[in-house]
Amino acid sequence: MLSFMTSLVIGPFPPHAPFLDRGIDSLTVRFRLHNTQDNHMHTTQQLALTLRMLSGLHETLHHSVTQYLLPSKDKFVSNGEYIYPTLLLLLPMALRVLLIVLMKDGDNAVLRCWREVTTLATVCWGGVSLPLWLLMGEDHIDHSNTIYSVLYLVALLLLYYVMVVRSSPSSHTLHDTAESVQCFAALLSVYLHVPLALAHVSLAIPSALLWSPLLAFPAYYKKRSQQSLGFLTRGWCLLLWAITWPPTGLAAVFGGRYTMYLTWVYTPLHLMFATLCLLLCSS
Repeated sequence: MLSFMTSLVIGPFPPHAPFLDRGIDSLTVRFRLHNTQDNHMHTTQQLALTLRMLSGLHETLHHSVTQYLLPSKDKFVSNGEYIYPTLLLLLPMALRVLLIVLMKDGDNAVLRCWREVTTLATVCWGGVSLPLWLLMGEDHIDHSNTIYSVLYLVALLLLYYVMVVRSSPSSHTLHDTAESVQCFAALLSVYLHVPLALAHVSLAIPSALLWSPLLAFPAYYKKRSQQSLGFLTRGWCLLLWAITWPPTGLAAVFGGRYTMYLTWVYTPLHLMFATLCLLLCSS
């Protein structure tokens, strides 16, 4: 089953994969013919039976093998069964959102920092995801990591300037901003992973395993003493950011292509995680 999930996410992809991406039912057949009439007839009959079998299987799987898990060659796990563990993976992020929203400490900081949250969303999708998609799409091009790095780092510097350098202590603190950003990031992650789980479970489960601990477990908005926020905390933030940054290895897993998932889901969440690390280290 793990091998099946891995092949759906990172390949190797068969020659007919581009047709499937565009909704065209297709398959790849490889065989070798010998110069005998019997072999030709037998091969034709077997090919016809194989096509009929695959056509029925494709209809059974509702025209999308990415919505199922195959633990063996004759068994599959449907979305009615795997959706429950997927929702359990997303539950910590939903609880973190409820905890932040229900916290009462004077005025609600989530509402007071709406400008920062709006800026964050605009920079993530309008400043990185959209240009990345327009420039590269899902094709592998030369210097793709360089283009991604420039867009990402410029966006991160802009977010740091808006949320840290230009922050107004009279209206809200960095802790209030971190509270709003974490609430928005966790809520957005839940909304992105639910349709992803229904469309491509092999991608949704490892993605939720990554983002649920990063966005739900730490309380980035908690006030900490200067002693506890030392070299170790900054080191862990930098290490996690470097490990999860696509140009350091994740893009290579996808064959050097910045897919729709990397562009529109992973990159915004990673920018929000990086912003939370900056706010944590700056507080």
